[in-house]
Amino acid sequence: MDIWRQAGERYEFVSFYPHPDEAWVFEVTALDRRGYLAILIPDATPDADFTPMDESHAYVRWDDGTLPWTVVRRLADRARHSVRPARPPVAVRGDVRSRANTWRYGEREFVYRQFHFAAHRAWCHEIAELHVPDNDFIDVKIPDRQPGPGPFVPATADRANVYCHGEATLPWLVFLRFLAVVAASGHIVGTRVGG
Repeated sequence: MDIWRQAGERYEFVSFYPHPDEAWVFEVTALDRRGYLAILIPDATPDADFTPMDESHAYVRWDDGTLPWTVVRRLADRARHSVRPARPPVAVRGDVRSRANTWRYGEREFVYRQFHFAAHRAWCHEIAELHVPDNDFIDVKIPDRQPGPGPFVPATADRANVYCHGEATLPWLVFLRFLAVVAASGHIVGTRVGG
């Protein structure tokens, strides 16, 4: 267990193997507000020593709440080193250049959107699964430093937040692609991860 600190708030990071899930878990929980996100890597041999399944089986689970962008990136970086690549590689398909498009992963479909969210004075990136009964999704909001009208001027990465809506899961590879698209958008500045 580690305690990570960001902007005066604390986040508990743990990495463990809970027997009911039969997966290695990397998770972060906000201690000073609501926020929880976990990355689970299923065990290929639950009756023997832990053997990670490849990345196509890993997934992300969350509860309703908010976590800083830098904390989520740090969690993903920790988990990334424990996930085996899929052979052959598994692709998330969809055009990342469009501001609103559908991504496909196996038989599942996800909608990715980015837009200026005027009510929050922020640029927003969101990902949600299509064809599911609940409206559970994740979005990243980057505050606009521009106080009045004019072009969007992004705040630094330490001011961006990841908002988890509902309680759901997302395939690890879809989540990784989402993080990469947000990071490459030019809306996140000063993306140093660590701490």
